[in-house]
Amino acid sequence: MRAPLLYGIFAAAMFGHVNTDARIGAALADNDPVASSSAEAPAAPKPVGVTVLALRAQQIQVSVDGLLARLAIQATVVVSVVPKNDLLVSVAPRDGGRQVFELALQNDFLSTLTEDELVAAVAHELGHVWIFTHHPYLQTEELANDVALRVVERDSLERMYKKVWQQTGAKGDLVYLPAR
Repeated sequence: MRAPLLYGIFAAAMFGHVNTDARIGAALADNDPVASSSAEAPAAPKPVGVTVLALRAQQIQVSVDGLLARLAIQATVVVSVVPKNDLLVSVAPRDGGRQVFELALQNDFLSTLTEDELVAAVAHELGHVWIFTHHPYLQTEELANDVALRVVERDSLERMYKKVWQQTGAKGDLVYLPAR
């Protein structure tokens, strides 16, 4: 039986493949339901049962769907923003399949990322999905970064890795980031 497939930015950093730093906003700091607007502005209707984390996941899902199309990945990737993820950002197949994956992003780490760094982190994880759907036995951090560089700038990926290293307290290098 094969070991479960699980890839993450933090895992790469811990094994000397990558380094990082991070942050996103107090509004996403907890899993409370969406609060109404200030007293001065009319309150928007509060979505029933929708959390701030779920709303953020929906926003990120739009970016993921666009990147899937740009990378010609046919698999479905479902986004979740979670209070805790030991890998910070990770992707894993659902139910052991090859066509549906879950991309989990730790909320606190998200709060440290700029939009382009977030896209870089997502693109790296989608690189793992691309590899898994094309060459499942060739999983490497370098190849995931190579796929990511098809859709993001290298400096965004480098800045994202620096935030991973800062968040984890680990110091890595970008040896597995393909040369310029």
